[in-house]
Amino acid sequence: MRTVSNHLSLGWIGANPTAWLGAVNPIPDDFAISSTTVTFDGVIAGSEIRVYDASLNELAGIESCAANQQLTWPVYASGSPNNNVEIKIYNTGYRLKKFPYTSKVGDQSIPVQMERDRWYNNP
Repeated sequence: MRTVSNHLSLGWIGANPTAWLGAVNPIPDDFAISSTTVTFDGVIAGSEIRVYDASLNELAGIESCAANQQLTWPVYASGSPNNNVEIKIYNTGYRLKKFPYTSKVGDQSIPVQMERDRWYNNP
């Protein structure tokens, strides 16, 4: 038996030493398989966007974003709890946006409707 990586083990098939049988072990929850690129459609330019995992580790973020900002972060095997993230969008003139999101492989788009903070005052 020979190990090619942490996730793939190969062994002989019968008496034929040139034939290989691949045995795939399940991918662990903490092994990123790809990434997602998310467009925050409608975000106000100048906002701060942060993406956190369940342990509050920052996966992606930007201090002052562009309109319709894109961010990229890792995605794990389907069903992994590591795909559950929390997104926070801050802008001093607008109400805080904070919501859960389940990451998926590939390009995604999240519509963002920013609400003015009626109590904000910057004299």
